Amino acid sequence: LYKRIGHHFVDIFSELNINVEDFEHFIIIYKSFYFDYINLSVLYPDTQNLIKTLNKRNILVSLLTTKGQDQAEKILKYFDLAPRFNYIMGRREGIKTKPSPEPLQKICFDLGIKPADTLMVGDTELDIQCGQTAGAFTCAVSHGYRTVEQLQFEKPDFIVNNIKELMTLL
Repeated sequence: LYKRIGHHFVDIFSELNINVEDFEHFIIIYKSFYFDYINLSVLYPDTQNLIKTLNKRNILVSLLTTKGQDQAEKILKYFDLAPRFNYIMGRREGIKTKPSPEPLQKICFDLGIKPADTLMVGDTELDIQCGQTAGAFTCAVSHGYRTVEQLQFEKPDFIVNNIKELMTLL
């Protein structure tokens, strides 16, 4: 399951031949447990410093996640980061999810920027594939859910080992 983190539950269950009769009920239960234990979640070191630095430099900051829109907003609110993001794009009805370029293209369109002027940063192949297909620069972070070898296979423009390296790159 670890290598499937980042994928939508529907896809994971389909790949593993797990039949979930009432998927919406499953999601309600999953989210309730998730938020019951959110206090066990921590940000990667230097994440808040990076976002504050980007804000001070007037660099637009967006979140693109396969988590539901409501879940993405709650997580950012929990960490007091929501006001620091120019755009929050969770899974939404009618918009494809990563690795499709569609959600990144929508973010860029809505913010009035070109994908070619964007850096997609992520820790899975879904992030890199989404960014590449959209025409953005891509940066893989090796401290997430995939090995460096798995990330290198995707041929991102950059690979960093931590947030400080990402700050230096930016």
